[in-house]
Parts: sequence; structure tokens; C-alpha cells
Amino acid sequence: MWAELKELRGNESVIAGSVTETAGALAIIRFRANMTAGMRAIHSSVIYNIRGVRDPDGRREWLELSLERGVAA
Repeated sequence: MWAELKELRGNESVIAGSVTETAGALAIIRFRANMTAGMRAIHSSVIYNIRGVRDPDGRREWLELSLERGVAA
């Protein structure tokens, strides 16, 4: 499916003694009633966890997906 993907800033954290890098992104897609947080999205072989789904204007035309990569689901 088509999506506009905007990369956001990344973060580093120390988990169990090792540095872990995470990065966020925002995807804008056509409205789909079955999209939920907890699903995953793949773009150019990069796997993102969907952390949030929002209908920005309540008109059921577009969805904004808050994405995160580099962390376990």
C-alpha cells in the first residue's frame, strides 16, 4: 500500500549493558478500519512496529501511523 514516510529523530539507550539504537518515523496512509497499534509495517526491507494509529481530522480519509524501528515488538 502507498504511504508517505517521514523519518524522525533516533535515540540510543543502554539495555542489559549494550547500546541499542531506535528510530521513529511517521507514515501517512489512506484510511483503513483494521489498522491497530501492535501491527508491523515494512518499508524497503526495514521492519517498523506500529506504536500508534490516529485519524488526524476525524474524516476517515487518512491515518497517521507512529512507527518505531530497532526495538522488539
